[in-house]
Amino acid sequence: MAFSSIPPLPVPPTLADPASFNNRAEAFVGAMPATMAGINNFAVELNQLQLGDMSSYVYTFFKATNAQQARASLGMDYATQAEAEAGAATTKVLSPLRGAQQFAKLIAAWFTTRLASSTQAAAADANDVLMTPLRTQDWFGGQRPTPAEAAAGTLTTKIMTPAATRQAVNAEGMAPIYAVRAWGDFTAEADGAITINGSGNVASIVTDGGGYRITLAKAMPSANYAVAVSGQRTDNAFSLVALQDGKGKTATEFTLTLRTSANNFASGRVMFMVVG
Repeated sequence: MAFSSIPPLPVPPTLADPASFNNRAEAFVGAMPATMAGINNFAVELNQLQLGDMSSYVYTFFKATNAQQARASLGMDYATQAEAEAGAATTKVLSPLRGAQQFAKLIAAWFTTRLASSTQAAAADANDVLMTPLRTQDWFGGQRPTPAEAAAGTLTTKIMTPAATRQAVNAEGMAPIYAVRAWGDFTAEADGAITINGSGNVASIVTDGGGYRITLAKAMPSANYAVAVSGQRTDNAFSLVALQDGKGKTATEFTLTLRTSANNFASGRVMFMVVG
């Protein structure tokens, strides 16, 4: 019985000849369906053989003393891994394992030609190459500002890192940075009138029984925050500004008082910052 022929695969691509790599790769992958169909047809024909037709094959097969002789009795010989990856043998059969190894070799070779270089990663203008973890790190490295750029604060095309942020705010050392969450500058007159000279995150400032009640526009996480204060009386005499006892300090409100040296309530200018 004559068996159907199995179409051989074309010459595989190789990195030694990059000019023909893409064309050979497409031809090789394109030929695989026909080759696999031939292999499948061969298997079907083997299964359909009558016992009489197989007598000589069976005799030779069972007479074989090893697997190689058995395959040879059927006109078959499996390719080694080296032969599968080389893709040059035309008389060998690929087992599933060898086929996978050959395919993996081809895919690895194809990806190698598609990996971005350091220059391409930094330029970020190529859309036909692939980024590796190293090249991604190269790209981010090019997006970080220098200390001078971070301090200048004028670029809009760089990514700020924690270290660059410290440089930008002139914060040296490893101590953490805590932002000012609210601030205010107001003048309190003797008649109770209040003029807000400037503020941030402050909803209102009102006179409150010998003190000045400040309400924040956005609440703090809790009432456990610090308030730094300073003040100046309208007559330039000695003054003391402090949180007023008994008024309560919440996540949204606190009360300041401006006192004379005799502990009398006074009018004047008050400045504060909230940190926490």
